Amino acid sequence: MKKNGISLIVLVITIIVMIILAASVVITLSNTGVIDKANDAVNSTNDQQIQELAAMVWAESYMEGLRGQELIDDVTEKLNTQKITTTDWYIKVTDKGVTVKEKNNLTLGDLIISALDYGKTINYVSDNGVTDWKVFYHTDDYVYLIASEKIAKDKIPTNIPGTVVAEDGILKETGNIGWNGKEENGKGTIQNPSMWMAEWSDYTKNKNAIWASFLIDEKYWEIFKNTTAEYSRYIEGAIGTPTLELFVASWNAKRLQETNTNKIELTFSANGTNGYYLNSSTSVKLATSDDLYTWKAVLNGTSIWLAAPFGLGTECVFVIYGNGTVGNRGYSHASDGLRPVVCLKSDIPAKLGTAETTDYVI
Repeated sequence: MKKNGISLIVLVITIIVMIILAASVVITLSNTGVIDKANDAVNSTNDQQIQELAAMVWAESYMEGLRGQELIDDVTEKLNTQKITTTDWYIKVTDKGVTVKEKNNLTLGDLIISALDYGKTINYVSDNGVTDWKVFYHTDDYVYLIASEKIAKDKIPTNIPGTVVAEDGILKETGNIGWNGKEENGKGTIQNPSMWMAEWSDYTKNKNAIWASFLIDEKYWEIFKNTTAEYSRYIEGAIGTPTLELFVASWNAKRLQETNTNKIELTFSANGTNGYYLNSSTSVKLATSDDLYTWKAVLNGTSIWLAAPFGLGTECVFVIYGNGTVGNRGYSHASDGLRPVVCLKSDIPAKLGTAETTDYVI
């Protein structure tokens, strides 16, 4: 009887110890994230199944010859019948395919579907405090933002050699900048010409190219990056104002998406002076109502610089005038302003904003 009693006590103690050990293992696994990862794997499988279903729906609609908005509407409607709705899922349909993702797991690249999204607002905050930005252009890898308005005088970097800032009269506080043309030895460097689509790179031939090189030299415009921990790895670069190529790419993509008209042909000058002209002319008129490419001018004669040398024998740089004319202007005029451009990696986390405040939140 004594032996049996001892055995029973040992058995009870053993069971209690096993329960404690099992609980300890569960707690440990939970703390190390293994259980969470297993749950994520299950969710991932569900997401994958939904994505595969969406791909089959898209293929069916595409084979029926649907494109553009008709394709978007048809795929969205078919997914809705499968209880995959825009209430719970972010659904991105293009002529190239379909993506379905949970709304709490989006990137800015997911949200920018086409050039129809150019001009939408975003809550990006730069290191020097500029907060008002718009989507200007996008590729598979990058999203380009442009300042919504000409930046104010106190936001212009002060370390560019030979810069002249307007100090008097009506232009005093509106961020106007020119160049004195005396800093030939202080040329800027184009660090990422392919990113900014800068087809020119030799800034030694004339002074207008030197001034344009300062406008695209990223070291002078780092203040428009956001270097906080959550942003820094997604910020690819910043320049002082759009290049001519970037402007034309954005304009053409948006206009062709909207109306299939008003395409600007970018043409290089053939005289070897490192500059451009447009459509065999120096003048292209934009709609002044489209403030993505123009701006609310204080004076019609003032303009926004484009970071591109005008190379037809004059010391000028391309500009967009307040009346919507794309032309050229002498680099010494300090009545011209800047709309900086920031390049973000498209995988930066983002979500939809509200129409009353901003379109995208990052």
